[in-house]
Amino acid sequence: MIYCCDVTLPVCISFYGRHICSSFESCLKTGCEVYLKTEAMKTFIIDDDPISSFLTEAVLQMEDFSEQIVTFSSAEESLSFLNENMETNVPEVIFLDLNMPSMNGWQFLQALSPHENTFSKNCSIFILTSSIDSSEQKLAKEHTVVKGFISKPITEEHIHFIKQGLGLVA
Repeated sequence: MIYCCDVTLPVCISFYGRHICSSFESCLKTGCEVYLKTEAMKTFIIDDDPISSFLTEAVLQMEDFSEQIVTFSSAEESLSFLNENMETNVPEVIFLDLNMPSMNGWQFLQALSPHENTFSKNCSIFILTSSIDSSEQKLAKEHTVVKGFISKPITEEHIHFIKQGLGLVA
């Protein structure tokens, strides 16, 4: 796998010594797998299960997914943080568990509905749950801010598809 072309520095770096590109365009011409890094991309993990949060964060770090990963153990905690300053605190990606005590993932999405325009432009929410209920997958599609439904545990393949969907992989 070749990681290359930081948006701010158009230089291709090959882990296996295959080639070094002098620009983003030449990297595309060589056909290498291009990963674009966004400056200070922020990701939230909202999950009450500390082991699941730990594993999700580990996979995200291993796949160099985000510059900043913030984990919340409750939907209320994350909602409070977001409400402090909606413009600066909105992450690019949220991984949201559905089954949590007090406020579940559906209630979190409902609480965000007044801000859905801001969120749908700037943030992609991925449901990350142990549920395999097809009715929940259908319900997730009703929320424009929800971009995907992932059954735990998250894998490298999930991250690759998410990167593609977000335009982080050319």
